[in-house]
Amino acid sequence: MPDRIWYKLVPYSDEKCTTFVPNMIHTHHRNHHHHHHRYLIIIIIIIIIVISSSSSSSSSSSSSSSSSSSSSSSSSSSSSSSSLSHHHHHHHHRYLIIIIIIIIIIIIIIIIIIIIITSIINTPMIIIVVIFTNTTIIITIKTNIIISIIMIVMVITKVFL
Repeated sequence: MPDRIWYKLVPYSDEKCTTFVPNMIHTHHRNHHHHHHRYLIIIIIIIIIVISSSSSSSSSSSSSSSSSSSSSSSSSSSSSSSSLSHHHHHHHHRYLIIIIIIIIIIIIIIIIIIIIITSIINTPMIIIVVIFTNTTIIITIKTNIIISIIMIVMVITKVFL
């Protein structure tokens, strides 16, 4: 993407993941008090990633609940694979699905908050490269709300799968 020429990536370390926060080289911002909002968005995205990475430890059942169309077949296959190892895992599986649904609802709420923030603030682009458990996920949020929705959904499904 050609937009990355205009950004100098500065490492911003968190206890869970290392984040590269883009610094504008071409400062075509007329006002500089957007930095608080940008770091607020970055903190919200880190919260999303921490939530989704904590739920990605149970990746098989979360992928079954994320795709609602094939949820019954994949949940039956994951429950059969868990019943191969243990026969008394059905109660845990039910609680796990409930926990994952709650996590997905929380993530959707956070996405709505991010979309509201990005629609209020006219940031040209925010590129965050998050590295955790040998996965590199690039989150790009543009002023176009539809693109940001698509990118966040893609990132969440990439984390879940």
